[in-house]
Amino acid sequence: MTDSQSIKVCITKRLDKKFWSMYFRVPGTRKRETRSTGTQRKKEALKIAGAWEQQLRTGTYKPTDRISWD
Repeated sequence: MTDSQSIKVCITKRLDKKFWSMYFRVPGTRKRETRSTGTQRKKEALKIAGAWEQQLRTGTYKPTDRISWD
């Protein structure tokens, strides 16, 4: 199984958050990457998570630049 095939995006609903969250484990490091789906509907959250998983597998996902205060 290649690294791109081992990527599986899951969703979860935390009680302290308004929206569904989606996450995956980074292959190799097993670090958990999490993002908000921006929706309160589970069906819509699953579609958004599926689209993110596809971007991750194909390599088209570009994370947002983090602001450096240096």
